[in-house]
Amino acid sequence: MFASAMKLFENEGLRVAAIRGFWRPGQGSDNYRQYTENLEKGMAPKQAAANTWTGRSLPDLVTR
Repeated sequence: MFASAMKLFENEGLRVAAIRGFWRPGQGSDNYRQYTENLEKGMAPKQAAANTWTGRSLPDLVTR
C-alpha cells in the first residue's frame, strides 16, 4: 500500500519527506503492539516507532 502510494506521488512529481502514523490501543494494530513492546525494552519513542514493521519499511520509500 505504501509503495503504491509513493509511486503515485512520484509519478505526479510530488516529493514525500515524512510520514506520520497514529496507532491506538485496542484496535489490533501490530505496529502499536510492536511499539509498546519496544518501549518496554527501554527504547526511546522515536526508536521504538522506527523498529515497527512500518518504521522499518518506510526509509526506502521516503525521499531524503
